[in-house]
Amino acid sequence: MAIRQRTKAGPWYVDISYRDENGKWKKFTRTIGKMTKKQALQIERRMRQEFKAQRILGTGPGTTPSAGNQSYAAPAKKAAFSGFAKTWFETYVRPNNKPSARANKRGHIKLHLVPYFKDSELASITAEQIEQFVALKLTQGLNKKTVNNIVGTLRTMLAKAEDWEYLERSPMRRIKPLKTDAPRPRFYTSEETARILEACRAKESAWYGFFLCAFTTGLRLGELCALQWRDVDFQAGKLIIQRSLWHGIEGTPKSHRIREVPLHPRLETTLKALEKEKTTKYVFSKNGKPLTRNSCRKPFARICAAAGVEELRLHDIRHSFASQLVINGKSIKAVQELLGHSDIQTTMIYAHLSPSVHQDAVNSLLTVEEPKISDKLESNQQNQHDFKRPKIEKSQQDQHLTGLVQVRG
Repeated sequence: MAIRQRTKAGPWYVDISYRDENGKWKKFTRTIGKMTKKQALQIERRMRQEFKAQRILGTGPGTTPSAGNQSYAAPAKKAAFSGFAKTWFETYVRPNNKPSARANKRGHIKLHLVPYFKDSELASITAEQIEQFVALKLTQGLNKKTVNNIVGTLRTMLAKAEDWEYLERSPMRRIKPLKTDAPRPRFYTSEETARILEACRAKESAWYGFFLCAFTTGLRLGELCALQWRDVDFQAGKLIIQRSLWHGIEGTPKSHRIREVPLHPRLETTLKALEKEKTTKYVFSKNGKPLTRNSCRKPFARICAAAGVEELRLHDIRHSFASQLVINGKSIKAVQELLGHSDIQTTMIYAHLSPSVHQDAVNSLLTVEEPKISDKLESNQQNQHDFKRPKIEKSQQDQHLTGLVQVRG
């Protein structure tokens, strides 16, 4: 189809393919704004007719079809990159993104994108410049994943510039993300987890409920800190994960997905004991305030030292929860739902830990039992005998007929 939309509620685009003076196929693209599909098709037909007439007259593809209708004229908006980045952040990122995502994008813009593209006009930025930017960031020592994240911010920004008609076509369409190796999660084994929780109970008992909840639910740190008593359903034996804290700002969980996580029996007993002493609406708090990422780090370091295990990141407790489930033979789908991943591909980083998944796959072959060798030989001999028998019978019949003819003769 010659018309298309980037998003369901976004503007329509018209694509017209043509051959240039050298006989090579090229594409002419224009934004025609937001309207119904029927209206877009009508404008597309008029543009195609006028485009064909202009090509015949030699005016070329660079001329914008007019047909007396300004609604599909070429975008006339102009903006410097630095100015548009600020407008995009305030108009689109701030209202639509979570605080953590806003902080990441702000850093990408301030530290990397604006210092490189500066006040270049948006329409002048090319795919080649973007590839040069990528190469520069790699030479500066940034890893591929970080560069992909920065370029992802640029991709989203220029896509919105296209929607807002600052660009006819984003140069990012030709840029592919750098290939990276899927990281394998670091995690604690079941034995290490038991040692950590035992050391926590003995040395840092005030933190026991928090870390027991972390290891038995796999909640993100922000979800743990935001957990309130009204989110604990003792009757149904589950936690309702519907909020998250980031630097004291409360929001929804990642991907805005509310989920339910079953209570481990030991966690249920521990939380019931804590509920009797509650002083705030938060399940885990310090001095009447919810916990923060920084307030959890030092206690965890002391607990790991007491347990004699390596101190991993706090987020690796979540990896430990998922990894141990997979090692114990639980399905990837179940782990995905418990972790709250919107895409199962995110959960697949744990798939290699399953001890039986590959063996079970191989064992599924040759499920029909092979006949014994003696049975196979006997069967083959019988088949050969059956195959020769018609020939023998036919030969005997021929001899009998020959004898009858000779007698009659």
